[in-house]
Amino acid sequence: MGALEILVVLLGICVVVLNVMLFFKLWGMTNDIKELKNHFLK
Repeated sequence: MGALEILVVLLGICVVVLNVMLFFKLWGMTNDIKELKNHFLK
């Protein structure tokens, strides 16, 4: 493998990891919004 292919693979892995972290962060935020809505609509 050349240096360029290794760089592309590492960059791809970083992008995948960041996307997974963003997904779970947004999922947690939507749960918080649901709890806030329930709290204020009581």
